[in-house]
Amino acid sequence: MVPRVVSSLFAGIYILLSWSFAQEEAGFVLSSRWFHPRHSQDKVSTVEAIEKFHPKRIDWTYTTDDKVLELYRKRGIPYSLTMNPMVPDSAEYTTQKGRMRTLEQELYVAPWMRKWKIKTPYWGCVNNPDFQSTFLNRGKELLRKGAYGIMVDDPDFNIRLKLDQGIGCFCHHCISDFLRFDSSFSDSEDGIMTLAKKVLKANPEKTETYLLEFRKSYEAFQERAVIDFLANWKQTLLKEFPKAKFLTNNYNGQWKEHHQVFDGGIAELNEHLIEEKKLNELYHTADSLGKTQLFGSNSQQEKYHRILMKYGMEHKRDVLIPWDVYVKGSTNRFYIDYQKFEQLKHER
Repeated sequence: MVPRVVSSLFAGIYILLSWSFAQEEAGFVLSSRWFHPRHSQDKVSTVEAIEKFHPKRIDWTYTTDDKVLELYRKRGIPYSLTMNPMVPDSAEYTTQKGRMRTLEQELYVAPWMRKWKIKTPYWGCVNNPDFQSTFLNRGKELLRKGAYGIMVDDPDFNIRLKLDQGIGCFCHHCISDFLRFDSSFSDSEDGIMTLAKKVLKANPEKTETYLLEFRKSYEAFQERAVIDFLANWKQTLLKEFPKAKFLTNNYNGQWKEHHQVFDGGIAELNEHLIEEKKLNELYHTADSLGKTQLFGSNSQQEKYHRILMKYGMEHKRDVLIPWDVYVKGSTNRFYIDYQKFEQLKHER
């Protein structure tokens, strides 16, 4: 009998080899965000989808279940595994330890997640050593489970607070690191907090110049911290897993500087981007950066999934099977019928 550890090692090597060969030609990719059925009322099946769609690989899937992964390995399907800023730090929960803080010192929850009933609502701070350790350890765990790579969902981390007009994270680690990054505005944490409160209270059209400069500097610091965090995390993992690939959710095909740390992107596209000219532009951007790119539609309307499939087949691009995909503005997900998928595959 082959020892379990050795068997897992061989499985991981096989999957990495399979991935290198799979990249040589375009094909269909399955994104089963979670393994189905998830509960007794769930009427869809990931195994059935694999057997019917015959994907070349599985991307953007959340699981650490060895039984599930063994099903993929037995079928010889390469898979990436997914993690995000809400990586749990205690018994599958996100505790206060290592998490971002708003200016009001509240734990940060993304706007679209505030009504979700989940165990892991709080986003980690890239400047917090506890979260750095948590995130690195989860990355190692996923790669040791035979994943050819890691997909990082919601890669903005601390930048997300800027996008929410909150400037950035104001935990102790962020403020103390900012004082080393730029001490021209204040020499104390209390001073930084006072400046930030003035910025958020000020009329945007009448904000004093020094407050605008402070905001710009603090946001730049947060952006640089995210880039450095991701780059250091990736390089540390590559030392142990030199063939690992790193993917991210680059929504609508954007390639900002922190996205460029990754080897490839998987993007949900809004409807207005799903047409020939704009798809050409989006793929050109990814190609010019040397990045792989996979697109899916976040529309409930089948016609947009048809356009993406047809474009991918005609241009020899990987095609995301429109099954278990996010639908913008809805709690439902889109699952294409197998027969309809076959029809679309052969449309010309």
